[in-house]
Amino acid sequence: MTVELYKDYYINPGEYSNLYQTNFALRDLAKIFAYENQFGGCLLLNQGKYLVETTHGTLFLISAGTIKTPDLSSGTVNTVLRSKFIEQIKLEKSLQFEETNIASFSLQKADEIFTLSLSSGFNNIRQFRKKVYETERSNALFDLIKESTLKSVLVRVFWAICPNQSLAAKCYHLVFPKIIRVYFEDF
Repeated sequence: MTVELYKDYYINPGEYSNLYQTNFALRDLAKIFAYENQFGGCLLLNQGKYLVETTHGTLFLISAGTIKTPDLSSGTVNTVLRSKFIEQIKLEKSLQFEETNIASFSLQKADEIFTLSLSSGFNNIRQFRKKVYETERSNALFDLIKESTLKSVLVRVFWAICPNQSLAAKCYHLVFPKIIRVYFEDF
């Protein structure tokens, strides 16, 4: 996927910016911009000109063995999948992790960039302007932790939608293997 910065409007970092609905219209405008300009997606910035997320989900950069993602104070959406993925990354002893403000010039220095969301899944960003990114480490990282992350997210979803815990447990054990196959069959 090729991406470009969306600079027409900026996400306002604040108390409610971590909710998906707060900047929903801005994301739609960025998707239209990407479509009209033949990009796969857009990178969204906050008013401080720091990277927040993409039109395809939470943004992660791999640079010099460190995985970086925008922190919640920058205005990124706080999703269960993001939280669980970060938890799993922190459990890996071989990986350094940083949640910080990310300047847009960091895109030129990054080795790999990928996005993660429930609606779009896992996506490697292949190119930003003239910079072409690798995908080996991000694919290996995703393979390493995809099942445990998705499993914990689905457990939360099943508990939230089923008032009866025994019914939720039965549904989970019947449905989970099918969801794994359908959701990740392209990877």
